[in-house]
Amino acid sequence: MKRSTRFHIAILVLILILTGLTACTTKPATGELIISAADANQLYQDGVFVLDVRTPEEYLDSHIPGATLIPLEQLGSRYGELPQDETILVYCRTGNRSLQAVYLLESAGFNQVHSLDRGLKNWIQNGYEVEVGR
Repeated sequence: MKRSTRFHIAILVLILILTGLTACTTKPATGELIISAADANQLYQDGVFVLDVRTPEEYLDSHIPGATLIPLEQLGSRYGELPQDETILVYCRTGNRSLQAVYLLESAGFNQVHSLDRGLKNWIQNGYEVEVGR
């Protein structure tokens, strides 16, 4: 097989894999895995459990009022602190750690979890409330 043909096959396989991963970012029964700041704010206003998976230093800098801090590195050993049958809104600074947390939570049996798209930065850019300290 020619080198260029192998390259094109590799690219096609990569596209198929990425398309499959993208298709997995929605949950048919419970809605979107990654949600906009507006949708996250609506959940927040409705009183959902808000989980911050950043570091304690980041949390002290600013956080969504009422958020529970469990750094991503500790999440696996602290599932018992989370409501199993309630919606959980997860966030971090930019959305990467929160998405990892959502995958961890789903694999642990939590099925109503959402990651704030682009994290707290996006929340702040949209003018939503944050708290400093505590």
